[in-house]
Amino acid sequence: MLNTNSPSILRDILQIVSDIKNDLFIFKKDPSIKEIGVADVKAEVLLLKKANEVTIKINVVYKLSDGLFKTLSFLSISHFADNLSDLHVSEASTHDISQALAHWFSFCSEELSGRVTEDQWAVLNAPHRRYVFLAMQTWTLQHSNVPTVSINQEPGCERPLEVEMMLERGNPAEGASIGVSGQAANAAEELGLYEKLFQAGRHIDRSYSALDLRDTDGDIISKARSDPYGPNSKETVCIYRPTWIRIMTETASELGVQIRPLTTYTAIDNRSDGVTVTTTHGEVLEADIVIGADGLHSAVRELLFPDHPPLTYSGQLSIRWMAPGAQVDPESWYTSSQGRLSFYWLPENLVYIASVLHAPEAKHLSADEVRLRFTKLLDSFSAPALKELRSRFDQHVELIARNYYWILLPDPWFRHRGILIGDAAHATTSHMGQGGGMALEDSVVLAQCIRDSSSLEEAFGGFMKRRFERVSTVVNASVQLSRLEQQEDWSPQERMVYRGKAMAAISAPY
Repeated sequence: MLNTNSPSILRDILQIVSDIKNDLFIFKKDPSIKEIGVADVKAEVLLLKKANEVTIKINVVYKLSDGLFKTLSFLSISHFADNLSDLHVSEASTHDISQALAHWFSFCSEELSGRVTEDQWAVLNAPHRRYVFLAMQTWTLQHSNVPTVSINQEPGCERPLEVEMMLERGNPAEGASIGVSGQAANAAEELGLYEKLFQAGRHIDRSYSALDLRDTDGDIISKARSDPYGPNSKETVCIYRPTWIRIMTETASELGVQIRPLTTYTAIDNRSDGVTVTTTHGEVLEADIVIGADGLHSAVRELLFPDHPPLTYSGQLSIRWMAPGAQVDPESWYTSSQGRLSFYWLPENLVYIASVLHAPEAKHLSADEVRLRFTKLLDSFSAPALKELRSRFDQHVELIARNYYWILLPDPWFRHRGILIGDAAHATTSHMGQGGGMALEDSVVLAQCIRDSSSLEEAFGGFMKRRFERVSTVVNASVQLSRLEQQEDWSPQERMVYRGKAMAAISAPY
């Protein structure tokens, strides 16, 4: 029986499949399988609903030597519920799923015989073992509780606007942190998120000095402005990404949003009189507007603007690490010949470390290569705070590496009834710390423009007038800061001045 007093089944599944990539990253005998790190193994969790039966499938995917991916096997468990919001599992159900996973790994052990040691399988089959969720996942959010609007319709034919929001396919629970600061905090408040983020995250007052720049010994090279976002700004909130996703999902549900997992599309027919979306399940949806908020590698961008300018590689690489343990002081930016890094503590008792390193060529680095680059960076510092973090670093930690790309689409970001927001339209590097904030602002401004306009053309045009110059300031400043850092004789003071001017420019209301 499903127990509605238990945590949601999604949360249970995330718990049950946590750490699978750390357990299945060595396959020794199959010549088609290369030596791979944990980043090359994925587990995919699917929730498929038919009538009142919901099937949970867990696929393990691994990378072959030619770069292709192959699914090893899958587990299927069914539950019955009237709708997805009723899906909760009792402790007994959680135990059943754990047992089924152990059963599944036992079955897989025949195929993997000789590739994983008996000791490793003992760990895999240990009771109450947590397995990590690494799904490539798309959520479709359907919002019925929105203001009535009239867009390109005859008078008297007003109807509620049905909004389909599709989040980018990716791992929403991937360990990292998000900062909400300046005007983005105001946007979060308008969306009903700020107070929840404030309660769950690390809030930082205006006197916080984490933007100061220090040398390898920890001495201050350049001091940041004490109030970079203006006197009327809210306190900055830094929050663990899985917590951020949970709060967003819960808030959407409270507003009446129905969450339908793993619904993406095969085609979008974007016309002047409407949009038809064909999903991967064969369903045909009619919509007033399609909003592409699907990130740097936006598929909606490809459909709306097939001739768009390509992504531009910045020449820099980001490596991030969530280090367990207590707060380390002083929290700040530190720079050496190997690169830059900063860190701050989160309430989950994790220290978030973000680094920026030079990488002239954009290429995929293996897990070992990423670890080597990051180790060299840590070893280049003698500051006590960095030495403390170095003591927590070992061969088992997980690092997240990303090449920095950017793109700024020319005005307009819309065509007919399709529009792009966030990274899909203006992805940037992290040098201004405003990429996610700009996406929050986009969503608020677009909603306001739709609410206050009598036509779609007016709404989209008004959105571009309010957003293009502001977003361009952030993207261009981030790119210039990235280029400045790559010069041999770059000046930290010059960097601070340039960044300060850009921050002042975007401290005005959106």
